[in-house]
Amino acid sequence: RARAFVARRISRRASRLAPMSARGAAVPHLHYFSAWFCPFAHRATLALEHHHGHLTYDWEEALGWEKRRATDASVETAHENWYHYKSPALLKHNPLGMVPTLVSPETYNAKRGDATKNVVTESLVCVQFIDEIVRGGTTPIMSSCPYERARARVDADWVNKQICSKYYHVLVRQNPAEQREAFEAIIEGLERFASWCDENKKSPFYSGEAPGLVDYALFPWAWRLPVFEHYRGADYAIPKTAALASYHAWLDAMLAREQVRKTLPDWAAYLEHIGRYADGSARSKVANAVRSGRAAHEYDDELDDTKK
Repeated sequence: RARAFVARRISRRASRLAPMSARGAAVPHLHYFSAWFCPFAHRATLALEHHHGHLTYDWEEALGWEKRRATDASVETAHENWYHYKSPALLKHNPLGMVPTLVSPETYNAKRGDATKNVVTESLVCVQFIDEIVRGGTTPIMSSCPYERARARVDADWVNKQICSKYYHVLVRQNPAEQREAFEAIIEGLERFASWCDENKKSPFYSGEAPGLVDYALFPWAWRLPVFEHYRGADYAIPKTAALASYHAWLDAMLAREQVRKTLPDWAAYLEHIGRYADGSARSKVANAVRSGRAAHEYDDELDDTKK
């Protein structure tokens, strides 16, 4: 009940965040399938709020969980946690059932035709699409320089694979040595990210004077990293070292922005949610991939499916 309340509260709030422009001009509208706990969807929410006032959106909470008796010896608990609910509308527009999913009003409201037309998926693609549909808004997420845009795409992909994916290894893998190895890889990744921020003389962010693609690629996980201390102990706190000084300054700068803070889920509810991953019982595509020894970003839509 508590989790459902949190989801409804966030859903109602998010759907009201972006009104019409002050001049009354028409702005793009999107239907947004999300999940309050999902860091991948959080990337899209950050982009939507970055361009507050330049577009509107309706949020639909699209995923839910259910505890079941263990069915697989690879799960080291007496129970498993499965997605027991995926919004029928989400599955209609994105049969893979993944969030974030953005849908145009024409496709969402159509009574017939291709329900997957004008549908945008994949979190980093969604961030860039949102920036494009508002033509950069007041403060673009993507640089006007094609070379800088190309570098940002490469670096965001690196962050996704070398930092964000490792988050799930610390939680899902139950071998302490594997957990520690993944944590050390995250620290190395954060140090590299910090060195990129050092290159920017205009602000604490990756590039320019405001957050961009790479910042939004990392932030949902950066905010969630303290769960390690709760589930793996004090040795898993992100250290305050010289090599990470710019990272911590970046995180403080991100959290100083109201448009970022209002996207944050309730911490206690998230801590309870992520316990499914910390005890290895989560049965999501990402968790299934990590449990099998692959990286989180290497999940397979068929092999790691959760429709059982």
